[in-house]
Amino acid sequence: MDVTQPTDFQAGVESSDCALQTDTKTKKPDISITCQLCSQLYTDPRMLSCLHSFCQECLHREVERFSVPQETGVEKPQQNSGIKCPTCTKMVSIPAGGVGDLPQDLHLDFETKCSQYQSRISQRSGVACDVCIDSSFGPALGFCCTCIQFLCKMCCAYHKHARHLHHHKIITLGKNVAMKELLAAIKPSEPSCTFHDQNKLRFYCETCNCSICRDCTVVAHKDHKCGELSTTAQSCRKEINSLLASAQEIAPKLTRAIDGNIKVLEKTEESEKTIAQTIKDTFLQLHKALDDRMNQLLGDVHSITLSRTTALGLQRESFEGLKQNVSQYFEFFLLKLFRHTQIKS
Repeated sequence: MDVTQPTDFQAGVESSDCALQTDTKTKKPDISITCQLCSQLYTDPRMLSCLHSFCQECLHREVERFSVPQETGVEKPQQNSGIKCPTCTKMVSIPAGGVGDLPQDLHLDFETKCSQYQSRISQRSGVACDVCIDSSFGPALGFCCTCIQFLCKMCCAYHKHARHLHHHKIITLGKNVAMKELLAAIKPSEPSCTFHDQNKLRFYCETCNCSICRDCTVVAHKDHKCGELSTTAQSCRKEINSLLASAQEIAPKLTRAIDGNIKVLEKTEESEKTIAQTIKDTFLQLHKALDDRMNQLLGDVHSITLSRTTALGLQRESFEGLKQNVSQYFEFFLLKLFRHTQIKS
């Protein structure tokens, strides 16, 4: 089951990190609360399908940048079709409604706010009241863990006497207040419904796979399969814990498989070098053998040619000598015949 708004706030979160606790000895991982795109603290962080989060405005600018036609004339994907994640470079899709429809990363948002609260408390000049328009009633003397607001003396008194606020937990600020105690007492605020601002997301529609408010269950999701968000969150938590346990069992096997893969890769690269050198050596040997054979054949041809040339030269000399003798005999007999004819006359 995929919960796009993992917000079981009332059945809740037992610690300020809002993390699923699969092992009490597991060390809490370091979390960066700085957006990779703007290098500032997260502002309304939204999570991509690759599980990397960025400020909503930063993602909006990234979508616009990704949809601008290139100078080469080849257009990039149209808006909302998808972008490349700046962290893992994976192509991820954007909902048809835009970046605003991406799920909120409430954990990062809460961690960012805790960091901001810690920074404000450490100010020497005092913390301003989050409720009052001005500081006419002085600096904040308390912090409401339910409203997530710093309160001045007057607002603290109002909180204690108002019927709908008296159950809120207020921590008195002072030199002796422990930062860990304050941050541990802060609970993430329940997100409000997009369509009904006054209602909190306390139900879950399994048909649409999204968190909804009470009014949504009788309006847009009337005939859908809906249940309490806390129940769904508990079920998802068990499923995730089970998957994490399986992942922990598989991790060593994957590590061994990766190590084996690396060794095979190294052997393959070594084999490639060996085979390449063998091929080069073989071709060099073949080239040398061909050169030797070529030189041998050329030598044989030269020897045969020289022998025949010598024989033909001798034959030609013999023919020339014979021709000379024939010419001499012919002249001799022709001269004798001419003289014999003259004598008879």
